[in-house]
Amino acid sequence: MLISSVITAAGRNSRMENSQIKEGSPIKNKLLLPFPSENSINTVIETTINNVLSSDVDECIVVLGHFAANIKKL
Repeated sequence: MLISSVITAAGRNSRMENSQIKEGSPIKNKLLLPFPSENSINTVIETTINNVLSSDVDECIVVLGHFAANIKKL
């Protein structure tokens, strides 16, 4: 039996963007932030994909939308 995983990574990041604007921080998609800590070399999306691939799934599908070009560079 084939086990698939779907990661939805297509959001607009609007709430995070509003917070970043209020703080005066550079605007960056939350999926591209370091995780699990600020000193991490992996991003949220990389950590998520790595966790899925380390489980018993046969395939991992990542659904991209907004910021797709930035996420694909990883």
